[in-house]
Formats: sequence, C-alpha cells, structure tokens
Amino acid sequence: MVKDGLLSVRLQRTACTNPSLQPDDLVDGLTVNLVTGTVYQVADLFRPGTPWKETMTQAVHEKLSATTKVGANVPISVNRFFLKEGTLVVLRPVSARAFHALDVEVPLKQLQPMLRADFSGSSAGR
Repeated sequence: MVKDGLLSVRLQRTACTNPSLQPDDLVDGLTVNLVTGTVYQVADLFRPGTPWKETMTQAVHEKLSATTKVGANVPISVNRFFLKEGTLVVLRPVSARAFHALDVEVPLKQLQPMLRADFSGSSAGR
C-alpha cells in the first residue's frame, strides 16, 4: 500500500535448503514514511497508555482460533505487520523453525480510538 506518503509492504523469502524437507519461509512487514524516512514499529501506530497490545492480541487470537487449533494460553506476538487499505495485517509465525506466517487482518476501524492522531497512515482506516 502507498498512501499519504506511507509505504507498507509484506516481505517474504522462501528457501529450500533440503529438498526432502518443507521450505523455510521468512515473512515480515515494512511500514515507512516516505517523506520523513521513519520506519514504524507496531507500537508507533498507537497512542501511549492505550491497551493496544491486549486489544490486538485478543483480535488476532480470535481470528486464529476460528480457523486453526490455537489454544487460549498460546502467546501471540503482534510485532510483524503491514498495512493495506483499511486494515492492519499481523503476520503470525506458525513455529520458530518454519516462520511461515498466517496473515490476520484487523480492521483499522476497530482500532481507531487507540491510533495516534499524528500517524499519517490512520486515514487508511476511513
């Protein structure tokens, strides 16, 4: 997505070091302000003091548990992400070895009260 001077992309590299095994996938996201050069971490999108991490973790867990067998006590990281029109996409690694991600989409409208006012990408949620 490129909008309002913001570039956000999903990055993936697949390597097959042993043809008899599944390939290793490395998946990440990159969100950068093309005007200032600022590279955003997921915490940069939210206002300080808001329960964004808990809200994101719960939203990701609900979406994953609807389609996979994710237990209630499985820790979920929300650090890898990218933005697409109106959506924050969290990349969830399946295992430490495979790094194959499940994309979990969380509508920005759901997060709007917690998003920083000065975050230039917040208009993507409108």
